[in-house]
Amino acid sequence: MKTALALGALFLGAFAVGTTEFVPAGLVPAISRDMAVSIPTVGLLISIYAASVAIGGPILSLLTSRFPRKPMILILMAIFFAGHIVAATAPNFETLMGARVLIALAHGSYFGLMAIIAMSLVTPGRQGMALAFTFGGISVANVLGVPLGTAIGDALGWRMTFWIVGGVGIAAGLAMALFVPREAAHREQHASMAEQFRVLANPQVYLTYLMIAVMMVGFFAMLTFVSPWLTQVGGVPSAYVPWVLLLFGVGGLVSTLIGGKLNDIAPNRTLLFSFVFWTGVFALALFAPGNPTVAVLAVLGIGLTNFNNATLQTRILRGASAAPDLASTLISSVFNIGIAIGAYLASYSLERGMSYADIPWFGVVFSIAAGIICVLTLAFERRRRLAALAA
Repeated sequence: MKTALALGALFLGAFAVGTTEFVPAGLVPAISRDMAVSIPTVGLLISIYAASVAIGGPILSLLTSRFPRKPMILILMAIFFAGHIVAATAPNFETLMGARVLIALAHGSYFGLMAIIAMSLVTPGRQGMALAFTFGGISVANVLGVPLGTAIGDALGWRMTFWIVGGVGIAAGLAMALFVPREAAHREQHASMAEQFRVLANPQVYLTYLMIAVMMVGFFAMLTFVSPWLTQVGGVPSAYVPWVLLLFGVGGLVSTLIGGKLNDIAPNRTLLFSFVFWTGVFALALFAPGNPTVAVLAVLGIGLTNFNNATLQTRILRGASAAPDLASTLISSVFNIGIAIGAYLASYSLERGMSYADIPWFGVVFSIAAGIICVLTLAFERRRRLAALAA
């Protein structure tokens, strides 16, 4: 029971952090009016946040790698809460941006520590499911947290959204203090900075990072413009778009949990099949013009692609088990790098005349590329195992 409560506390933390990353997207008009800045400027609250996660998270992880994990994750939740207090009371946009950067530093390191602690709480045969459950907090944030945060902002003001999300974060921290056993988060050894970098040279680690980055480029090139794609290409009425996106979020949550179980049963087969599935879903989206049913099915399918996340994260943590702190934090950084590149490529292409109908091609091409990397990686690892047995 205590293990379940500890995983639940980590899940709640993931929900809070996942909500705060994207909730400003729904608060942009209100913040723009209140702070007297343009809407594109307010958009920096998301893009600079992502950059801060990608860069600041690993740096903070390196600087704190010798600290005990349980106190460290509690400190991160305290930073998260403090950042939300500053955001909720910010007198100007510059202060609000500074608060977002502070929160982002906690974000990157939190998910790295969360993954390590979650895996330490269970036996090896259940680690995939533990990762899937805790990271499922991000999916629930997308399904419920962001829409609720937007609704609260509309009804009570955008500052109240930051107060409430910060409160969820501190509640998660208190639950971790109560239920996460100190021994589960204990560092068996203090890995040096050199050791933290050395494990990154393991092909299982850096090639998995490459798979994540490549697949996320295609995923977010499509997802960034999914709303206009649904209405202008698929012919879905704008009033139904929020419901389609809710369906997308539910699919993401379900597939994340299923993927955790599949990872514990057959990780390599799950990974190989995932990229075939990704390619097929994005290919289906190419047939959506003028067909709302196909468009909705394609978006649901894109949501269901999350089932390979637990396998990818488990591969990295096992490959870097000798010194996992930096490697685990870099997972979030790599995801955010892929997100940024995908959004930029799609924006650049649309500005230069690409049709919304062609956006799914990014998903097809980059899913195939990630699949090729996967096949070559698994073949390389198999040859290494055979060579080791023959030696």
